[in-house]
Amino acid sequence: MLDFHTHILAGLDDGADFLCESLQMARMAYADGTRGIVLTPHHYEGRYNNGRAKVLAKTFELAQSLKKAGIHLAGDSQP
Repeated sequence: MLDFHTHILAGLDDGADFLCESLQMARMAYADGTRGIVLTPHHYEGRYNNGRAKVLAKTFELAQSLKKAGIHLAGDSQP
């Protein structure tokens, strides 16, 4: 299963606040049968200022943490 709408990147919007929450969300998704996610953080000027560099940095951070935790969940970002 592929989840096309997630707010799993920590600290970017109204989703996960911290990386530990992102990992918990990933574990739950994997346990429910999800094997891939599309990262879709909000970007609203003045509220969620999530430019390309910030989203890519958070994507890398999550990918490294998922790998270290042994959570095999593929992700993609459309900044």
